[in-house]
Formats: sequence, C-alpha cells, structure tokens
Amino acid sequence: MLFELGRMRLRVKARKLSFIKRISLFFIVLCSRPDNKEYLRNSLEAWKELVDSDKFWASFSKVYKLHDEQTASEDIISDLKKHVVEYLSDIYTELHHLHKHSDYLSEFQKVFSAKGEKIEKSVLGPAYQAISHAVEGLEKMEVSKDDNFDKDESEKIKGLVATVQQELNKLIDLGLYDDSQTKIMRDRAANALRTIVLDLHNNLSELQKSEGLLDVAIKLAGTESLKNKLRGELEQIQKNVKDDAENAVAIEIPGTFRSATVVFKNTYVEYNKKRIFFKDATSYSFDSTATSHSLYGIPTGTSYVYNWSVISEKETISVSLTASKDERKTG
Repeated sequence: MLFELGRMRLRVKARKLSFIKRISLFFIVLCSRPDNKEYLRNSLEAWKELVDSDKFWASFSKVYKLHDEQTASEDIISDLKKHVVEYLSDIYTELHHLHKHSDYLSEFQKVFSAKGEKIEKSVLGPAYQAISHAVEGLEKMEVSKDDNFDKDESEKIKGLVATVQQELNKLIDLGLYDDSQTKIMRDRAANALRTIVLDLHNNLSELQKSEGLLDVAIKLAGTESLKNKLRGELEQIQKNVKDDAENAVAIEIPGTFRSATVVFKNTYVEYNKKRIFFKDATSYSFDSTATSHSLYGIPTGTSYVYNWSVISEKETISVSLTASKDERKTG
C-alpha cells in the first residue's frame, strides 16, 4: 500500500515519475522493516545519490521521453527535479505517522534538510500553534502591575515555559529544532521571557528570579544575535545580584514575643512582609523620646523609644525600638 502511495505522490503531473519502479525496493524495505534504522539510512542515501546525480536525470529524461513523448518536456523534468525532495519529504512524513517513529523525519532532515507540505501541516503546524499559544500567554503577563510577584504568577510562567519546551523537545527528536521557522518561534519565546525578566528586574527588584528566567530565555533563543544580546544582559544582572548581596544590610528588631528584621537593599527596604522601593517613597521620618524612671524618688535609669518610618502611596513601614541607656550605646 505504501509503495503505491509513494508512486502516487511522486507521480505529479501525469505519469511524471515512472522511474519509481526502478527504486521501489527501498520503500518495500522500509515498509517491511519499519524499525531497522540501517535500512532507513540506506534508502535515504540511495535517494540522495539519485537526486544529486546528473547522469540519473539525463537517463531519466531519455527514458521518460521514450515512453511518453506526448507530455515530455524539459520544463516538466526541471519542475520535477526542483520539487522531488519535497515529494520525498511527504512520503517519509507519512511513514513517520504510520510507524509513529521520529527516525523517519530526523534521518530525512540529516540527509536532505528539506520540508514538504505534509510535514508543514501535520508536524510543524500543530507544534507552532501550541508554542504560539503559550508565548501569547507570556506576552500578556504584567507581573509588576500589582507591585508584587506572587506564587500564582510564578507557577503560570513555569507552566507556559514547560509547554514551549515540551513542543521544542518533540522538534528536537524530529530533527527540526534548528529549522529556520523553528528558530523564529524560539526567538519569540525568548523575547517574551525577556520582557518578563526586565519587568521583574527593573520594577520589582526580583534579581535572582530575573537571572533564572533569563538563563532559560538564552537556552530557548534560536539565533546567535539574540543569544549574545541576552548573554550581555545576564552578565549585568549577575553583577547586580552580587552587588545587592554585598551591600544588603539586615537589622534585627527585638520584640516581646518575637524579633523581626528590617532589610535594606540597593533599591528597597523590607520589613514585616512589606516592601517599599526607594523610588516610590514619598516621605521618611525618624524621632526618638527619652523617659526617665525613678523608684521612691531615686532615679533608676532612662529608656529610649526610637520610631522610624518610610511611607509610599500604597504602603507604610513603621519600626519602633525600645532600648535602655546601655543598649542605645551598642551597635
């Protein structure tokens, strides 16, 4: 059946490919031994030798004209020679679907690096559609809109990236990962992640998350120009991560039941699950009071209360610390 199918696909335009009779053995081998990779490679090598052979085409032209003088023409032969690899691609794509084995396409790509109509519609089309849908989801995300990068947003990004990677893994198995169209889709996915990275880095100071996502974007990118651009940005983010860690200051605030910590970073202050960026702060305040204590008129000491606050339009961070005379001198 597949032999006949091959004959029909290659017999484009009225009996154009009567030469299929001479090489049908390769398809018989493929059909009878679907899991034999050696036979698959042998068939492809034989086709490659025929397609690239000027002697073959000259001989085929003579035989074709001898048996079909009415429709024979150099234009038909030329058209066949131009498209024969695409027709072969369709046949090996059908074999791939029939036997559900990626070797039929991956090995074909190694030999010919060409695509027919069937591979475009039945393999690349569905993969690109799934990738495009996931990328659109990434492109629509506005992670800094609520001034917070939460768990739901993180999981959504992971899920969408996983979908892209899953489809690309299929194309890797089929030898289509470095196809020009695939590289375009890979660049689009990488740029979508880059937009999220810049949002996280510039607006939320999520430096480590930015670093991790940008590393993923580099791996997804299809062209060297985009890879190099992203690598340069990753180096800058890594420098920022290092500087942020070196310049961070954490101050523990003791309390009656538990202590809390005020963390000062290069771009924000964080306390009690609240974060205010210095660029968003509308006011700062600091005051202190001293209270003297006595017992039966005898001075027993002095306590100090320090109040410090940072205020933005959306948040207020207030810190209050009580210390004795001795404690206020420490640190």
